[in-house]
Amino acid sequence: MSKPAQKTIHPEVTTPSQPGGSSQGNQTVKQPESSQSGLRIDSKHRAEKPVENMPLDIDYQACLLKGLIGGIGAIPGTCGSHPFDVLKIRMQVKGDKLGDAIKVIQGNPVRYSNFYRGFFPAIEQRLITRGPMFLVSELYTQVVQQNTNLSKIQATYVGSCGSGFTTGFLAGIAEYRKKLLSQNMVTKEEARWDNLIKIANKNGTMPFIFRRLLAAGCCSATYDSVFFGTEVFLKNQYDLPSGASYGCAAVCAVVAAFAFDTTVARMMVVPPGEPCMSFTATCGSIFQATPGYATLPLRVMKGYRGLSARSIEFFINYGITGMTSVYIIMGFNWMLGKS
Repeated sequence: MSKPAQKTIHPEVTTPSQPGGSSQGNQTVKQPESSQSGLRIDSKHRAEKPVENMPLDIDYQACLLKGLIGGIGAIPGTCGSHPFDVLKIRMQVKGDKLGDAIKVIQGNPVRYSNFYRGFFPAIEQRLITRGPMFLVSELYTQVVQQNTNLSKIQATYVGSCGSGFTTGFLAGIAEYRKKLLSQNMVTKEEARWDNLIKIANKNGTMPFIFRRLLAAGCCSATYDSVFFGTEVFLKNQYDLPSGASYGCAAVCAVVAAFAFDTTVARMMVVPPGEPCMSFTATCGSIFQATPGYATLPLRVMKGYRGLSARSIEFFINYGITGMTSVYIIMGFNWMLGKS
């Protein structure tokens, strides 16, 4: 007497009872899913399908709106704040006091237009950085918030650190051009993008150009993290209007990143044909003891020279951006047909 054929049991396959056995109806044998195969069982169609990863739920409209706020708001903001930027760079690089820096920049005879030297590269740099800076910060923040248990404020601090490095590195050349022109280190012809690269290649200093871009990225990462995180904190916790929250957050970020900003400024006023010191060496040199600045408090005071001009510049710049954001949001909602 031959053996009956052995039945193959599949996941969720219904098998009839053995002939001659007890009548218990049909039996359903379930097989647990394999965690290694990455497959799931569809009981309705009785077929195996791959498990689909849940996509990120990115609000692209929110990212686009942030980018518009940063890009459009940067234009009037820079118009109002650029003279303080020129002052700040002079005080950082040359170590001048505020009064001395004003006298040197305005010249003799007095030309107030000197305070707008490097204005067009500044607008160029703001347009390149501010739009992507705000947009990428919102994008990175959403990614961090959806993949961690961090709150909105915490995710903003973390996400904006990554986005700040990305945008700061990419906009480093525009920042380099602005600083060179504002301090009359090169001519307008030499400050062209292609000429900067040609001069660096000719003198073998391209690695030092890359070093400046890395330094700009680190500085921007610090600034963006503090600015965007603090702005969300002030708006959520204290319900400040946009102009005030943007301006106050900018001042906090300036204080946090000012030593790095001074470091980058000193690295970027070196012409492209000359090497510059490393980021850490330049940062350390800012606080070195010099005649008249031997004690630690005096060295710190010397290292933070230009902080007042920078704080005023960014409060004006970002305050105007914040006030402009109200109208940008209204226009954006009108275009989308939102009330």
